[in-house]
Amino acid sequence: MTPRKNSTKPEVVVNDVDNDFEDSVETIEKAPSTVETVPFDVVLYNGASITLDVIKDQRFWSYEAVEAMAEMNYPVLVNSIITKTSKFKLKAAGAMVIDFEMITEKVAETIGMIKKESD
Repeated sequence: MTPRKNSTKPEVVVNDVDNDFEDSVETIEKAPSTVETVPFDVVLYNGASITLDVIKDQRFWSYEAVEAMAEMNYPVLVNSIITKTSKFKLKAAGAMVIDFEMITEKVAETIGMIKKESD
């Protein structure tokens, strides 16, 4: 049996674009490969002391933060504005639900300090 060749060529569609197209396109700032973070210390219920980092510039928070704020879902909000390394540290240190309120307060304090700096 001979392998079958697809003789159908793909259709190429060319869209006409106005000359002023470049003027109508909004430039979107590309996220930097590294983002600035602000560290803060927490002591978990089990006694473990760790340093976590919150992403300083709100423009680079995960999009989940928008949804979480709209739904007032604080666990998702906190997880979307701390770094992946911070999430790993929390898991590795044995963070529990009992630690959530304290972590949330520390994140809120840190965000408040960031806002005061930028004012």
